[in-house]
Amino acid sequence: MVLSELGWFNGITALISMLLSLFIGIIFMYKSKKLGAKLLMIAGVMVITISGLYLGVSFDFLSYVLTNANMENTFGLRGIMSYIWVPLIIILALYLGTTIMEIKKKWVILGIYIGLAVVYEYFLIFHANQSFDFGYAANELIDTSFNDLYPTFILIVVFLLSGFILDGIGFLIKAKQAVGVLRKKFIYLSFGTTIFVVCGAIESLFSLPVILVVVRSGMISSAFLFYFGLKA
Repeated sequence: MVLSELGWFNGITALISMLLSLFIGIIFMYKSKKLGAKLLMIAGVMVITISGLYLGVSFDFLSYVLTNANMENTFGLRGIMSYIWVPLIIILALYLGTTIMEIKKKWVILGIYIGLAVVYEYFLIFHANQSFDFGYAANELIDTSFNDLYPTFILIVVFLLSGFILDGIGFLIKAKQAVGVLRKKFIYLSFGTTIFVVCGAIESLFSLPVILVVVRSGMISSAFLFYFGLKA
């Protein structure tokens, strides 16, 4: 069966987004050593981890191109491959936020989210078919959307909202208190977080293929905003 135009569009944009995120993350890590910006190294790891969000759809796309059939998804592997990375991304983002804003109870906050991450990963890995609604249409890639009100759905909403509140709003508040270059850096970080959360929510929680380019371009743009906010 020939993959549909939408399937090609979905697969190609996902593959490009994954490779670009990997490349940008590696550049960040290289730049962090050159600039002496330690937090940029964390951002680099985070951006590389973000590339994992496109692993499932990219693998399904390559499977279809090479074998003319979707990837094997008996155990919900399509969803696991893409969304197993979410807690690590959020924890790295929260680490950046709590460190930059010098929050005293940083490790208490991170400890709570590490605990939530363990719960999330348990339901995601061992109950993937309950966590997702998989769509299998002819000539299409596997459609993956979270099952509303299942623990994985609730936790990913918590993760996204937490990242937005602590980093998005937190950095904006710091921007209002700062001046000059420092103020610009906080604005970059706030906008970067907000764009990431909005685009991540649309891609993770909704099935809206017509705006894939906007969403995936937004994810890449957020990485550059993090770079401008963190470089020395």
